[in-house]
Amino acid sequence: MGALIHTKGTRRLAGHFNYIFQDTAKFVSDYSSTGVLDDLSGTSNLPNSPTYLFQLSEKYRGKLKGGGDLFYPADHAGHKNLLKRWKYFLQHELSLNCNVAIKNAIYFALTCPSPSGGFEYKKVTFDTVEGRPVLDVDQTVLVSDEYESTSDHTDNDLATKYMKIVLVTPLTRAPIPLDDQTT
Repeated sequence: MGALIHTKGTRRLAGHFNYIFQDTAKFVSDYSSTGVLDDLSGTSNLPNSPTYLFQLSEKYRGKLKGGGDLFYPADHAGHKNLLKRWKYFLQHELSLNCNVAIKNAIYFALTCPSPSGGFEYKKVTFDTVEGRPVLDVDQTVLVSDEYESTSDHTDNDLATKYMKIVLVTPLTRAPIPLDDQTT
């Protein structure tokens, strides 16, 4: 298994998605009227394609409550190439299978009801691991149920269930240079 991709841009992207999906109930409440759940479910006119997540990101530019883009992090002076590299990756490198797997996992986490009411998953977290191709498969998506403890880890511990989505992929081959990693 590879290591977490620790470029500052990748960390900013993961941090942005972790922020957006830090509360599934709030996300659904804030954004269900925008059509984003239909887009994630596959019932809208956005086709499952190798550029699906790019199309989704472009469609929801400027739609973040309070300003900003829903699926792109805010511009940062020290990361002037981040969005260019991310868009290149979404348009040219993220496979169809990974596009669909990420979309389906997010949709499931946002709509899976809990037997006790509300949503089964309280949040969705994202990460990226650098991996090498195996059997001609360059990328894969790992999805797991995780639990965040809220007390002293005894049998009485109440844990919050969340979904973790990890993209395993080689480093991008984007022709756009990597931003300075020291600032």
